[in-house]
Amino acid sequence: MKKKRFLIGWLVLLALVLFQMPAWAQSEVLVVTPNKAVLAPNEGQQFHAQLFSARGVPVPSTVITWKVSPDTLGTITEDGYFVAGASAGTGKVVAILGGRHGMKVHAQARVVISKKRLPLKIEIAPERAAVQPGDTIKFHVKATTLGQIPLSQLNYRWFVMPRHLAHISQKGVFVAGQRNGLATVTVFTEFMGIRYKAEARVLIAPEHSGAIAGTVTDEGTGEPVVRAKVRAIHVGKIPWAAVAQTDSFGNYLLKNLVPGYYVVMTQSKGFVTEFYDNVEFMRLATPVELTNADTVEEINFALKHGAVLEGTVTSEDGGVPLAGAHVQAQLVVNPAVRFHTVTDSIGQFSLAGVPSGSYILSASKAGFAKEYYDNASDPKSAKILAVTAGDTLENLDFTLGAKSAVSGQVLSAADGSPLAGASVFVYRLSPRPMRHWFRHTKTDKNGNYTLPVPAGNYIVGASAKGFGLQYYDGVTKMTDATPVAVVEDQHTTGIDFSLEKLGSFSGIVTDQNSGQPIAGARIMAFSEVWHGKPYTAKTKEDGTFEIPNVRPGIYVLVAKGKDYLPEYFEEATRLKDAKLVSIGMGEAIDGINFTLSRGAILTGTVAEEESGAPIPAALIVAKKIGSPLDYEALSRQDGSYQLSGLLPGKYIVRAMARGYQKEFYLNQAKRDSATVLELAADDSLGGIDFSLNAVTQEAGGITGMIFSAVDSLPVEGAWVMAFPKRKSAPYVTVTGPDGSYSFSNLPSGSYFVLAWAKGFLGKFFDDVRDWKKATPVEVDAPNVVDNISFYLNPVAEGAYSIAGRVLSHNGNQPLDHAFVYAHGRTGASGFAVTDENGNYQIAGIPAGHYRIFAVRPGFWQQVADSTSENDSLDVSVGSGESVASANITMTEVGFTAVNESESSVLPAAFALHQNYPNPFNPETQIAYELPQSGLVTVNIYNMLGQKVRTLIDKNQAAGVHVVRWAGMNDAGGQVASGVYLIQIQVRSHGKIAFQAVKKMMLMR
Repeated sequence: MKKKRFLIGWLVLLALVLFQMPAWAQSEVLVVTPNKAVLAPNEGQQFHAQLFSARGVPVPSTVITWKVSPDTLGTITEDGYFVAGASAGTGKVVAILGGRHGMKVHAQARVVISKKRLPLKIEIAPERAAVQPGDTIKFHVKATTLGQIPLSQLNYRWFVMPRHLAHISQKGVFVAGQRNGLATVTVFTEFMGIRYKAEARVLIAPEHSGAIAGTVTDEGTGEPVVRAKVRAIHVGKIPWAAVAQTDSFGNYLLKNLVPGYYVVMTQSKGFVTEFYDNVEFMRLATPVELTNADTVEEINFALKHGAVLEGTVTSEDGGVPLAGAHVQAQLVVNPAVRFHTVTDSIGQFSLAGVPSGSYILSASKAGFAKEYYDNASDPKSAKILAVTAGDTLENLDFTLGAKSAVSGQVLSAADGSPLAGASVFVYRLSPRPMRHWFRHTKTDKNGNYTLPVPAGNYIVGASAKGFGLQYYDGVTKMTDATPVAVVEDQHTTGIDFSLEKLGSFSGIVTDQNSGQPIAGARIMAFSEVWHGKPYTAKTKEDGTFEIPNVRPGIYVLVAKGKDYLPEYFEEATRLKDAKLVSIGMGEAIDGINFTLSRGAILTGTVAEEESGAPIPAALIVAKKIGSPLDYEALSRQDGSYQLSGLLPGKYIVRAMARGYQKEFYLNQAKRDSATVLELAADDSLGGIDFSLNAVTQEAGGITGMIFSAVDSLPVEGAWVMAFPKRKSAPYVTVTGPDGSYSFSNLPSGSYFVLAWAKGFLGKFFDDVRDWKKATPVEVDAPNVVDNISFYLNPVAEGAYSIAGRVLSHNGNQPLDHAFVYAHGRTGASGFAVTDENGNYQIAGIPAGHYRIFAVRPGFWQQVADSTSENDSLDVSVGSGESVASANITMTEVGFTAVNESESSVLPAAFALHQNYPNPFNPETQIAYELPQSGLVTVNIYNMLGQKVRTLIDKNQAAGVHVVRWAGMNDAGGQVASGVYLIQIQVRSHGKIAFQAVKKMMLMR
C-alpha cells in the first residue's frame, strides 16, 4: 500500500513538474555562441555558454559541462575550448547545465571539420534573412571552381526545413508561412560525381526591424578598430544571431533583429575579447534590450590590447614538432579564467589577446604527458609567467615526454619516399579482442605518425591512397600480422610500413557499328571479394579510360554509356558470359576494351491536363513485359524526358508526379488498358507524351519528405506507399524535386507507410524494415498528417542479381508491392519491390552469400514448404553466376492481431505502463489501458519540457493499446540519447479523466 501511494505521489509530482516546465523553460534560456564552427583538422575554437533570464540577465548557476558528439570529432576543455581531431567529420558541441527541479538544460552548436579542397564551391545569398509571415524572398546561388571560374549550367534543387514554416520553389523563391520560427534553406547540386550543398537561415517573425549600432575603438589610443567582428546573440528560444564587421571608422550596424534581449560581443586579433558592457566574460554581460523598429545606438566597445605568448611544442624523444598540441594559459588568482590555442603544422603557437596577470602555461597532446612551463610535471612546480598587456613573450617552448603509444613511419616501397596523410589504425588484442579498429591517425608530411593507445597488445595496419593495405610486419592479411606490445608511459617505436602500389585497368570504349570512340562512358570494376564501392572511371573524348589504384583480386568489368546497352568484358551481353579479370599488386592491365551497341530510346513530355504546363520531376517508368526489369527517368524543367538504353521487347509505360494522378500510355488510368510499346534494337520512339490530372484534396492525407541518410539531401523520384490497415491494395505516389510527397483522398483509418528509391533500401515508417514493428499513421479525414519522413540508406553496388517471385501461400497468387531484401555480411545490401506478377529482381549486388527476406503488410514469409515464420532463403552469387529463381511464399495474417494487442476483457482502471524495453535502442513499446473510450493524447517530451513527438491524438475505444516510438521527432529527425518523458492524457465529456507521466531512456 505504501509503495502504491509512493508511486502515485511520484507520478503526480512528475506530472506537476512537466506541466510547469514550459513556464520556467521559457523564463531561463541557455545560450551557446557561436552556434556553428567550421574548422580544419587540429584547429581550435572557443565556445561560450551562459544561462539567462527572460529579461536577458545572466543567471548565477552551477558549472556548465561540455561534451562532444561523436567523441571522435575532437576534445573539449572544461571552459568550452574545442580542439578538432585529425579527421574530417560533422557533429556537435553540447553545453549541459543543471537546471531547476533537478532537470538539465542543454544547448548545442554544430561543428564541421573539413580538410578537403573540393573542386567546386557553392554560395547562397542572402546567407541570413528575416521576413514576416507570408513574405516572399528570392535566393540566389553562385558556383565557382577552385580557380574562381563561375559555373552557370548546373542543375540546382531547393528545399526548406521544417516544411510547416515555409515553402520554396525550384527557382529559389521562398514563401514564408504564418507561423514564427527559424527555417533552414538548402540548395544542392552535383558536379563531377560529388554532391554539394549550401545553407541559409531565415527568421520568420512579425517584427524584425530592430538594430544595434556602435563603435569599436582601441582603449589605449582611441583609434578605431577596423574589421573587428561584432556579434549579437538573441536570448530566447529562437537561436538567432547577427554578425557584422566594423568599417574604417570603427562603426558597425547589426540589422534585422527581433524584439528582445541581446548579448553583444566583439573580437579582433591582438585584443582581448569583450562583452558589452566592458567585461571579458559572458556571465558578466549587460543585456541590450531591443524593441521593434528601434535602433539602439552607442553600444560601444573600447578594446584592451592583450599580450602575445609564443613558443614551440616538440617531442622529448627526437625533437619532432607536434602539430595540434593544446596550449593553455591559466590565471593564477582565478583558475577558471583560461586562454587557449593549438600549435600549427610545425609545432609553433601564438596565443594572442591575453590580459595582464600572472599565468601558468601548459601544453598537452594525446599520446604525450602534459607539461607545465618551464619543464614541470604539475602546476605547483610550474614557473609563473608575469604577463603585461601589449608585451610579446617568446621562446615559451615545451618538450613533451611520451605516454603509451605506437609510432613509426609509412613509406612507398617503390622509392622509399614518405607517404603523407596515410592512415594508420590499430585493432586491440588485449585485454579483450576487438573486431573493428580501436583507434586511428594520419601521417604527417614526413610520413611519421604517433598513435596514442593504452598499454596492451595490438594489430597495427596502414593504408594510403594508391597503395595496398598492409599489416605489421609487411603482410597483407590480418591473420598473418605480428602483434605489437605497448607498455605504460612509453612509445613503441619503429612500427614502420613500406606500402606497395596498387594496380590499374585501362582500355578504350567504341561504338560497335561505327567504330567511333564513345566519350563519357562509365566503366566499373566489381571485386569478387567485396570491400566497398566498385572502382569506376569515365572515358575521355578519345574513348580511352584508366582505373587506377585497384586492389589485387578477381574483377567483373562492365561498361555503360548513354543510349547504349551494358557490356561485360569481353564483348559479353550477359554476366554469365563475361570474362573475369585477375590483377596483382602493382600490375597495369591494358586492353580492357568494349564495343557498345545502342539500345532503344523513348522520349516524350509530361504536362498538366488542364493547363498544358510542363511537369518537372515526374517519374516515367517503362516496365518490360514478362520481366522484373524496368527503366526509370525523371522529366526535366520543361517536362521532357528520355529513357535510353532499353533492351528490345514489349513495354508498358506510365508517368507519375507528386500531386497528380498516375497515367499509363495512351491516356489510360489502369495498366490493363495501357497501350503496349514494342521496341527493337536501335529504335528511337518519340511522342510518348502524358497529360496528368491534378489530385484534389477531398478526404484525408499524408505528407512528408524522403532524404538520403548519407548526406541528408532530398531524394526526388522516390516511391511512397500507404497500405490501409484493413485493406491490401496500397495508395502509391512519388516525391517531387524537393524530396516531398503527398497523399490525397485517403479515407479515415490507419496506414502503414513505406518508402524506397532506385539505389536505396526501402523502409517503413518509423525507420524499420518489418511492417510488424512499423508505426501506423492515423488519418482522420479531412485532416492531413504531416512530417511522415524517411531517411533512406543506399544499397551496396555490385555486378550480380537475385531474381524470383513472391507468391501467396493461400491460392498461390502473386503478391505485388512486397519488399524483398538481400542480407549479406554487412547487413541489408540489396533491395527490390515485386511487380503486379510478383516478380522481383535485386540488381547490382556484390558477389557473396545472402539471406533473402520478403516483407509485405498482412503477410508472413515462408520459404518453399517450410512452416517457420522466421525462415529465409539462402543464395550465393559470384564467379559470373547470378540467381534467377529465388522464389518466396508468404502466408496471410491479420493486421490488427499483430499491431494493437487489444484485449477482449476491458481494463478495470486507467493505466500507463512502463515502456519496454527500457533503456531502448532504436525503438520501444508503450502500453496503456482504457476502461472507457475517450480522446487520447500520448506525447513525448524532452527534459526541458519541450514536446518532441505526438504519438497518439484521437478518440480510442476502451481496451489495452500499444504504441511504438522509434526515437524520431515530429520533423522526422532522430533525437539524441537521453531521458525522455511519456505523457498520456485522456479526456471524456470535455474533462480530463486520466493523466500520467513516465520516464524512459534512449541509448544510441
